[in-house]
Amino acid sequence: MKYFKYILTVLVLVAVVFLAVSFTIMNADPVKINLLPSVEVEQSLALVILISFVIGLFVGALLMSFSLIGQKLKTGRATRQLKKVEKEVEGLRAAPADQA
Repeated sequence: MKYFKYILTVLVLVAVVFLAVSFTIMNADPVKINLLPSVEVEQSLALVILISFVIGLFVGALLMSFSLIGQKLKTGRATRQLKKVEKEVEGLRAAPADQA
């Protein structure tokens, strides 16, 4: 089983490298990018697509981190409230009940 996982990992890695190389070869044409009206850059299409993809990953991760921070804050508040209520319940259980 250990070797199977290793072989599968190597096969997936070889497939990804093959796809990346074939993508680069098929998209090697140079393209012009106008960053500003006076700034023009010429790069291969594959590099432009790769840079755009990486920028998209970073923007997505940044937006996701804001959501994650909000969820952690909510979880912390709920945990503190739960501990407070559990402490109150333990206090009520320990108190003798008034019998009328």
